[in-house]
Amino acid sequence: MGDYVLGRKLGSGATGEVWLAWHRETDAPAAVKLMFELEWLRGRTKRLLDREWRAVARLHHPNIVALYDHGPDYLVLEYVDGQNLAQRLHTPIAPVEAVAWTLQLASALTHAHERGVIHRDVKPGNVLLDALGAVYLGDFGLAILAEEAAEALRGGTPGYMAPEQATQRVVGPAADQYGLARTLLDMLAGGSPGGDREAALAILPDTLPAELIAVLRRALDQDATQRWPSVAAFAAELERIDLAGHAAPLRLAPERRVRAPFGWCSTPLAVDAVAADIHRADFRLSSLEAQGQVAAGSQEAFRAATGYADFGWSMYAHTSRLGPIGHSSVLARASDLVVLAHGSLCDREVWRGVATSLCRHNAQAIVLVPDVLGFGGSPFASTARDERHFTPRALVDALLRWRELLSLHEMPTVLAGHSLAGLSLMSVTDDELGEQTSRVAVTPVFPAEHRSIRISLKLSALIIRTLGPVKLARDLLGKLILLHGPATRGHRRQDRLAMVHQFMAIDAQVLARIYRGVSQACPSRRDRLERCAVIVGKDDPVAPTDRVLATLQELHVPERNIYHLASGGHLPQADDDHHPGWTMRNAHDIARIIESMLLSSREGSPDTTALESTVMARTDTAPGQRRRRT
Repeated sequence: MGDYVLGRKLGSGATGEVWLAWHRETDAPAAVKLMFELEWLRGRTKRLLDREWRAVARLHHPNIVALYDHGPDYLVLEYVDGQNLAQRLHTPIAPVEAVAWTLQLASALTHAHERGVIHRDVKPGNVLLDALGAVYLGDFGLAILAEEAAEALRGGTPGYMAPEQATQRVVGPAADQYGLARTLLDMLAGGSPGGDREAALAILPDTLPAELIAVLRRALDQDATQRWPSVAAFAAELERIDLAGHAAPLRLAPERRVRAPFGWCSTPLAVDAVAADIHRADFRLSSLEAQGQVAAGSQEAFRAATGYADFGWSMYAHTSRLGPIGHSSVLARASDLVVLAHGSLCDREVWRGVATSLCRHNAQAIVLVPDVLGFGGSPFASTARDERHFTPRALVDALLRWRELLSLHEMPTVLAGHSLAGLSLMSVTDDELGEQTSRVAVTPVFPAEHRSIRISLKLSALIIRTLGPVKLARDLLGKLILLHGPATRGHRRQDRLAMVHQFMAIDAQVLARIYRGVSQACPSRRDRLERCAVIVGKDDPVAPTDRVLATLQELHVPERNIYHLASGGHLPQADDDHHPGWTMRNAHDIARIIESMLLSSREGSPDTTALESTVMARTDTAPGQRRRRT
């Protein structure tokens, strides 16, 4: 589109799509909005697009998405690397933060009103937030210009448009004030409360100041003339209210799907509180089968296809939004799914910090952390001899089969894998995963491209197969590599001892087969890795940064899909004895990258599609006939 190359779709609406794109020469990111010529718009598409770019072109404000370029059927806009407010509402927002964001939006709207632009579609889905906490008002698709107001179509989004928008084509700044107040109400209520003004206000926490409720009530008045004189006046009243110390609202998310397929949630082996409002539950497939929560035939089919004798995992959830973790309603309320797969000689515990961080930043996401590759609670069956069970692609196949077994395959998903698991995720294509699944590879290894890693894996397979039956020799080898080797240097001793335990517990022949299979694995081509992010560690002794970057360049993986961590070596998510703060920073950064990849997974999901704007076009009729609305 012009000077920009489309990358991946970010969202779609009633009249078009928005794509993440990059400039041909500079590789700078942008958001490209494509408009469709739809029959019900009766040739007005170009006129709507033309009005939108002219509206945005006259606005220059730090809280308004900037216009870069435009064409006959597209706009090129500033790309805000973050989530929209509708997604951010998945996690409780403190009142002081909600008002601070509202003040930024009020400043943007005041700027627009002073220049004769009425937005007409202020709502959470049209508000973007970046990683630094700034908010941006976007999507001026329904905006009207003061000098062209008479030509406008009626329009707005039910629930957020002012009452006068349903009957009038020409509305004033008071309509935007109503939409802004309704958006603030959503933030204060912990999600869209629905209903009329009084019903919605009644849902707000009793602890909020009475003057705040009064300011909102006036901004939401049915009569536009009774609202505040301007958006600026509304903002001034909000700014003088002291909200320090008021907690974020705790309100359960609505149930998005039926509970019936998720009965297995009610029988965890153990439940643990890992942080404030974040709980973890542990499960094992054999236990669910014994309790009748999983059909025996399904379990047997899973075993035959994957080679696993059993399968264990943990589930993390934000209970203030999703409810008790031992109840099927948790998954009925969840909006997103993240699966974290560990690498060799680890188990699910290595992801504990990242899983907690993910739930803290997206309270309506479910995080599943399975044991894989024969470690922890997921041993391979003694009869598993098929070499295909031990290849990187087999790991991905097992994760997809397990997700379907738990009835989670229709949820927007990000699969994240570390080391060997990261390579596994990069060895399959986007099409094989499905359009609602993205992936993140954390410090992946590339044996096919790195001769030293390939030789090391093959030699390890040979040594383990030879010395495996000799317990003393195997114990010495494990301690030499894992307690004193460079790959785990700096990590907590108890974590290194846990890796030695994993090394001793796994069947030697299984581990040898895994290493042999991995040594021959190749990642897919770049054109089949569009929904894939790669995280590169700093000072990684297993997969040196320069070699990994050279390999990614040979694979034509664009730099924009590559993320660098400031620290952490090959296990950036594991605790570091010398620098404990690094682990928290890495967990936060990995969680943020995973959350950004959920944007691709959410696209097209019926569960997470936001209510789109409605354009109401008037059809001329003969005298005496009723007018029809479209």
